Amino acid sequence: MTHSSRDIDQVKLLIRSQQKVVVISSNQILALNAAGPYTNIVLTSGRSLTISKPLKYYERQLQGANFYRCHKSHLVNLKYFTEFNMIKRKAIFSGISIPVSRRNQSEFLKIVYDKFTT
Repeated sequence: MTHSSRDIDQVKLLIRSQQKVVVISSNQILALNAAGPYTNIVLTSGRSLTISKPLKYYERQLQGANFYRCHKSHLVNLKYFTEFNMIKRKAIFSGISIPVSRRNQSEFLKIVYDKFTT
């Protein structure tokens, strides 16, 4: 996902599971994790939803809303970034550890630095 200095504040997503349809604000999403053809959406409330759409679908929906694809299986909300372990290449988002790929590490650190120093 490309990073833009003109991030939009939030995006509303219509999430449909077998049991219900829910509207979720991007501000409520901590991270999204790929699980084959499914996506696990981790919410700030601690709840997790498994949806039958691929991570790429949500990456497109959340473009420009402060999300970054730090790994092939992980899309994170930069708003909740708290720390990065350079040795393990793991980023912490509100207490949840997410891997950052070697390929994305430099770009991720630049985006985080820019976000928190401007």
